[in-house]
Amino acid sequence: MSNTNYFKLNKNFPQNTTSSLKVHDSALKAIRPYLCSSKDDALSVDVEIVTNYLQLLEKQWARFCGAQQEVELSCAEDSLEMEED
Repeated sequence: MSNTNYFKLNKNFPQNTTSSLKVHDSALKAIRPYLCSSKDDALSVDVEIVTNYLQLLEKQWARFCGAQQEVELSCAEDSLEMEED
């Protein structure tokens, strides 16, 4: 049997572009909820990652500010000693 005869005999195979588009649209409608939920899941993971990153960044910023203050105090003490001499 040739491929052409198979397609003509197979009722599930779309015979024209209109029915092909209908099949495509119905398939898209069927998977759309899964696509949307996948996007939501991906965004929720991204939000969690960003939240964790911001928390780490806040901790690093606090350590940096503390270290900067220590350096400024140390430099101020050194400059006072130099002025006294």
